[in-house]
Amino acid sequence: MYLQLKDPDKSKHDSIPVIFKFYFPYERLDIFFLDWKSNGRYWSGNVLIPANLMPGSISYYIPNYDASTIIFNTQLSSESQLNVTSLEADLFGPIFESLFQIPPKFIYNERVIQFGWNITIKDTPNGLSHGFIVVRGNLDHSYYNFTIIVKKISGDRFVGDYLITMDISYGLMGCASQEYEIMNVYLEDTQGLFTRHKQISDF
Repeated sequence: MYLQLKDPDKSKHDSIPVIFKFYFPYERLDIFFLDWKSNGRYWSGNVLIPANLMPGSISYYIPNYDASTIIFNTQLSSESQLNVTSLEADLFGPIFESLFQIPPKFIYNERVIQFGWNITIKDTPNGLSHGFIVVRGNLDHSYYNFTIIVKKISGDRFVGDYLITMDISYGLMGCASQEYEIMNVYLEDTQGLFTRHKQISDF
């Protein structure tokens, strides 16, 4: 981005901030600094814009250009507007495309029952960044936390399978029977869009 204003005062503005207002995945302000280019008498710098935004104009303003002036993009000409076009606008975080229970398996030499879920996570526009899943036992209220990161997924960050397995020990006399349920899921993509789910499956 470069910015050229009439009669710029270099001595006061070797570097100026430009504040952009984005609304997705949440409303936030991002500040970028433009540096003075004496050969062309303008300010220039890089601006990072989130991927897959909704089409439209991006709001920005230049604070404290002088002691009493704030310049808003709406005060400038159409050539100074930052307009976004998007072929694949995205407003949602990653989703569970499928969820299958893994039947219990007895590992007798270790006195362990192993079971879990195979989950397909999908986010085609931006790709999964990270997340977590919380499983709870409904009888003893024990909690099990599973962190989801891309390197643990079979596939890629856009569509991948994530395997959750639990090993429950049992004694010589067996163990009490209880159900296990997925209590909480949080999934976030690479642009900060996220989804939350509560109590979606039990065993």
